[in-house]
Amino acid sequence: MTAPSRPDRRAGRGFLCSAWKIYAAREPDSGQLLGAVRVSSDGVAYGYIADGFVFPEHRGDGVGSAVLECLLSDIDAADFRWMLHTADAQPLYSWFGFVAYGPTYMERPSRHSRPASG
Repeated sequence: MTAPSRPDRRAGRGFLCSAWKIYAAREPDSGQLLGAVRVSSDGVAYGYIADGFVFPEHRGDGVGSAVLECLLSDIDAADFRWMLHTADAQPLYSWFGFVAYGPTYMERPSRHSRPASG
């Protein structure tokens, strides 16, 4: 997850309006945004993590993991097939069961399509 270099209000409005859902982490006392992901989805079977970022000063603090944990445990989205592209966060997504299928594309299959362990 990387951070935008300079916020743009118009881009930010588009970021919010085009999302199926947005998952964000905020600092509890100040409400300062620490990081977020924007999800596109059909609301039934798949989800695409279109944008994810953690501001540089908060990287390494577990913010990205907390946001992904919230997203992947959301009752509305827990069974989705998840897809994303990332140039620099493969280790983070791998930790959550995403598999790389090329230099930037990653996917996490639906719980229903994964073989049972045991």
